Amino acid sequence: NNTGVGINAMDAITTADGTTAIGNNALSKVTTGASNTAVGVQALLDNVSGTQNTSIGGYGLANVTGSYNTGAGYSAGMGVIGGAYNTFLGRQAGDNVTTGDGNVCIGSNADPAF
Repeated sequence: NNTGVGINAMDAITTADGTTAIGNNALSKVTTGASNTAVGVQALLDNVSGTQNTSIGGYGLANVTGSYNTGAGYSAGMGVIGGAYNTFLGRQAGDNVTTGDGNVCIGSNADPAF
């Protein structure tokens, strides 16, 4: 079962299961990615097939296409495109991370030093 609340929330879904989207455009492009949770406007916006991602906060993980990522906070992990097993906690935490696995950013505007 899936739950979508908000304008265009999960509106492209085809076979994904166990997915929850709350907020305008939350998970709006997901088709087959299962067990995702997105709360906030455009949370997990670009995720199509990634699984088990969790985003709480507007624009959180908005560009992510990978799996097993967690973001909590406004724009947390927004810059990540691929990648897996990333954790971003705090306002704009990890918003400059674009790829990679296992990144952890905690705190407002926290980004790893490359």
